[in-house]
This record gives sequence, structure tokens and C-alpha cells, in this order.
Amino acid sequence: MPADIVILGGGIIGVSTAYYLVSHPSKPSVTLIENTSIAAAASGKAAGFIAREAAWHYPATEGLARLSFKAFQELASKYNGTRDFGWRQFSAATGVLVGTKEDGKMSEYRNLPNSRALDGSERPAWTHGRRVDLSGKGEGNMGQVLPLEFTRRLHAEATLLGLKTIIGTPLARNAASQTIITDVGSYHYDKLIIAAGPWSAELCRTLAIPPVPVGTLPGHSVLIRPLMPPVYKGILPAEAILAGLGATSNDLGHGPGHSARVDHSKVDPTDPAAEPYGLTKNIEFYPRPDNTIYGAGENAIPAPRGLREIDNNRLPPTAADVPKLLDATLIARMLRASRVVSDSLDVEKGAELIKADFCYRPVCADKVPVIGRWAKDIYVSAGHGPWGITLAPGSGIVLSELVLADLAGTRAHLSADISGLDPHRFDGAKL
Repeated sequence: MPADIVILGGGIIGVSTAYYLVSHPSKPSVTLIENTSIAAAASGKAAGFIAREAAWHYPATEGLARLSFKAFQELASKYNGTRDFGWRQFSAATGVLVGTKEDGKMSEYRNLPNSRALDGSERPAWTHGRRVDLSGKGEGNMGQVLPLEFTRRLHAEATLLGLKTIIGTPLARNAASQTIITDVGSYHYDKLIIAAGPWSAELCRTLAIPPVPVGTLPGHSVLIRPLMPPVYKGILPAEAILAGLGATSNDLGHGPGHSARVDHSKVDPTDPAAEPYGLTKNIEFYPRPDNTIYGAGENAIPAPRGLREIDNNRLPPTAADVPKLLDATLIARMLRASRVVSDSLDVEKGAELIKADFCYRPVCADKVPVIGRWAKDIYVSAGHGPWGITLAPGSGIVLSELVLADLAGTRAHLSADISGLDPHRFDGAKL
């Protein structure tokens, strides 16, 4: 009989792990349990930016990033990724600094060693501000997918290879019989994988497993159909815009009475009379193949909905409940920043806000994921933060290699070094 492997979580990490397990010649029996739908949470709401080079990553995930990039290329070739999930390579990623330096520095990971200022002659600019080339060591080091479409396509292919998917809520675990009890049935496991994103720790508590060291990072996003600059003839370049808005950007794109320097933390967003103050000082834009632009950068906790005692950063029960926490004030800040960065993104002048969204991403205290053995016959892969899409296929490969080696009683030979991602690295530490 093939071994029974149960995966809890239907996001890109769980699906990638399932895919590489069922692709193995040993043909293990793999069941994925998800309580909402495939890619219902951050996996379906992310930018889809993929970076291979070490300059974008922490040392502990450099090898994993390279492995993932290669896997994306292989999957795109095998499953017509350009057509079916928007795979394409980015030739560059560009930093834009609008206004003076004060309060306008781009976050640390954007200040890459190989960055250089552009004079604007190398490509026409559709954004305001000074441009800095962040393309790293050359062509082909970055890519893009549509995360929802990618995750669901990979899930469909895994299903064809034998993956069983259960839409149900885990309620308890019988440790003696190694059984997961859900509201729709019970499922035996020889190996159990926790890949429930930001719900991973809470799920462990439900199943009487020591909680994994994974927290939450909130994130708002917008999807905009821009006013197309004539110079691009209707097609925006495959180029990420990572913008830092400085102090003198206050006067750009604002009507009377609106200041980019208002301290948002001192504004009461529950007050119906309150206006959407300020703008997002670090905002990122990712043009997509359909010429929409995904924007992100507001990682603040959403405002409480009328009751101060409610902790809005506490996860709701399922991914389906998360969008209800969307904060219109934070979306307004993003839209203000958007029009400061580019006239093409000004929704007051004809750009279209297609969608505003909100999700939680799983994070660890040291900003890199936990991947590996957690307890007897229990494994974890979570805490990837904003790099969940980039690192997903690689995470699936190495965890599948580890689990299958343990089942066979052999030493695992992993395709990437994950020694710095040991889930027990926090043991005894104050998180």
C-alpha cells in the first residue's frame, strides 16, 4: 500500500508540495484538505513577482529562490505557462524615487548592489521621479505569473496525477491512529504536512500539535487599468516599479487639505467624517500581461470596525472572511500614491480601479520561512511572507524530497539548502 500523506492548506505552498509528491515514481497517496477553495487567500491575491538572484533574498533562502525559478521555467514550458498562467520574464525592475530623500527611501531589499541611476534615455518613462535600475546581474533573472491561475493550474495537474482534494474544516486529530477529523470525514496519515499559511499556528492548536512559529502580515492591494501612455502603443513594459515617495511629493497629486505627511496612526478611521489622509510612502506596481497593474504596499493592520476592543489582526476563521476586513482608508492612501507615481494610474482622471483587496501573509520573526520536520510524522512549510510565490515550487520540491526520504528510511538529498529554515530554530527563543 502506498503511504498516506495529508496536506493541510490549499494555497500555493500546499499545492506545490502536493504536485511534487504525486509526481514522484513511488506514487504516494496524497490528500489535500482545504476549508475554502484553492488559492483562496494570499496565494490568489499576490503580485506574482519572481526573483532568482541572491540580492533579493536573505542568505537562508538564496538556494531555494534559484531552485524555484528553475521550476517555474520548467512548469511554464510543460504547461503552456505564457498562455495559461501569465508566465513571462521581466527584463528589469525599476526603483522610482519621487520627491526628496527624506521619508522616501526605498526599503532595504530594493537597494541592490548592482543598482544604477538611469538618465531616462534607455527606455521611455511612464512614471515620475528618478529611476534606478534594479535588474541585478542581467536578463532573465526575474519573472512573473498570475498567482491564482498558476496555483489552480498546478492543482489541476496534480489532480490528474492522483491528488485527492477535500473541501472541509479540520476539527481534531487522533494522534494514536494518526487521523485528521474534519466536518466531512476522517483521513489517515502516515505523514502530515502543515501548509496553512497564516492559519498554520492556529490549526496546530486545533489539532493538539505544538503551534508552529508563524505569524501574520496584513497587506492591501489594488488592481488598476491605467490610462496608457501613447509612447507604449497600448503595451506596458514587463517592468516592476518599486517606488519610494519623499517629502516633496506632498504637493503632487493632492487636492486642498490633503497632506502626505499626516500621521496616519493618529487618525481615527472609524470616524465617518474622517477623510482618507496621506499616501503610501513605499508602493510597488507590477504590470500584468493584460495591461492591468497590480499595486501593493500598505501592510498596516486594518482599522477596527467600530469596536476598539476587537483585535483586527486576529485571523478570522477562514480565508473567505478576510476580505471583509478591507480598509477603505488604506486603499485611498494607495490610490493617492499611485497618481503621484504616474498620471496613468490616476483614477480621478480616467484610470480604472478594477479591484481593491486584502489578505494576510504568513511570516516568521526572522523573515524567512520554516520548512522541515516539526513533530513525529508532522512537517511544516509556512512563513514565506511576501516571497511566498517566488519560493513556492522550490519549497514544494525540497519538502517532498524530505518526506519521501523519511518514508523510505533513507537520507534526504535535497535540491536546495534549507538548513537555515529549520522550524525548530526558534526553540527557546522569545518570538
